Amino acid sequence: MKSVFDWPGHRLIALGARIYLAAVFLAACHHKILDPRAFALDIATYQILPLQLVNLMAIVLPWIELGAALALLAAWRTRAAALLITGMMVMFTVAISVALARGLDMSCGCFASKTATEDPISWHTIVRDLGWMMLGLYVLLFDRTPLGIDGWHQSKGHRWKGKERNRHAMTRQTKKTRDRIRMIIFLGFSVTLLVGAFTPPAFAQAPRCEALAPEHEKTKRMLFAELHPYDGCDETFERCLATKSPHPAVLRQAADVCRLIASGKSRDEIGRALIKRAQSLLPGGKKASFLLDEATIAGDPNAPVQAVVYACARCPFCRVVVLALYREVTEGSLKGKVRLYFQPFPLKSHEGSIEGGLGMLAAASLGKFWPFLTRLYEDYDAFSAERLSQWAVEVGMDEATFKETMANPITRETLVASKQEGLRNMVDGTPAVFIDGRRYVYELQPSVITDVLLEAHESVIAARRKQ
Repeated sequence: MKSVFDWPGHRLIALGARIYLAAVFLAACHHKILDPRAFALDIATYQILPLQLVNLMAIVLPWIELGAALALLAAWRTRAAALLITGMMVMFTVAISVALARGLDMSCGCFASKTATEDPISWHTIVRDLGWMMLGLYVLLFDRTPLGIDGWHQSKGHRWKGKERNRHAMTRQTKKTRDRIRMIIFLGFSVTLLVGAFTPPAFAQAPRCEALAPEHEKTKRMLFAELHPYDGCDETFERCLATKSPHPAVLRQAADVCRLIASGKSRDEIGRALIKRAQSLLPGGKKASFLLDEATIAGDPNAPVQAVVYACARCPFCRVVVLALYREVTEGSLKGKVRLYFQPFPLKSHEGSIEGGLGMLAAASLGKFWPFLTRLYEDYDAFSAERLSQWAVEVGMDEATFKETMANPITRETLVASKQEGLRNMVDGTPAVFIDGRRYVYELQPSVITDVLLEAHESVIAARRKQ
């Protein structure tokens, strides 16, 4: 034995290593070949490759893995296959290390497209890949006379004699058939690569985006390639949505962008809108403080998100917003997620706002706040100071007691205190909404407010899970 490389035992050890590595890569490439779309999402989740190359990589890499595995199994071009396997393991190890360093919550996508919960990446994944890389290096360096095709060719000059015999034995028709097969394979593979390379990367779609008219699709793709979500992902919308499991906040923001596109907003208007939505949710600056009356709460008192609305009894849009939010927290999508408090904020420009505010607080003192407020807003156009006591009776209050409570100086002082509190919190109009102490400065459409509140709830739940 001239050196350690010539030890005969290497053949048997390398045989086991080759079969093991071949089995690993055959198992790895199986689902990728059958479902390239899912594998493309796995690749995009790493956020390393440009999106234009994701589909191409998803198509080519599994076949390279398959070819390397079969070559190792048959011991054909063994050292080249081992070098290829080792190089791929280096690439995979680096990619996983980068993902871990970035704090990405994902699975590696090595054997099947699983969620981060089912198969999360970790430093154990890196150790495993390094072990496979070392096996590949072992075969590359020590398997000099492999048991298989290469070993057979090396013995007694069979490699060259076999080629010579085959060359003379092959008929002209066989050559033509072989050339046709090669051409078909080449053309098919080329078409597959071209289709994969020029097909736009698939990404998760929010319902509003799926419903966009065809003329808005170009605008959507342009904006998704430029704009960044303010929470849930640090990349562009395009990259964030291309991941296997986009963050819920990213999906909500993407849906909002599509809503704004459908409404005809410009790129700059949509950018400013995202900033306002972010300001309504993200921490920053001093939070507003409130002296809240539990009698004015609607929804589950233990709901994780708090919403406070300052409103005037005679504000027409307050009627729309307050009643919509009340329905959402009591029986709609915000039920159990948001608790809603009402703070009266009478406006001098609205006739009857003082009387309406006093009536609201009297109803709160008597335990009938929301039934009374609902009645007051539903009959908005029929409002008058005289009707307040009539509505109080209709919702179950004693008329005399209601009038007495309204006239109580404490009730008026409470109304003044509520107005002053609103002014300290920089309220200059109604309705004014606060989400967990942060002023809501985005659109006042009830559906948009509801969507932002749902995002706030998802953010709170996600933060609790990390604790």
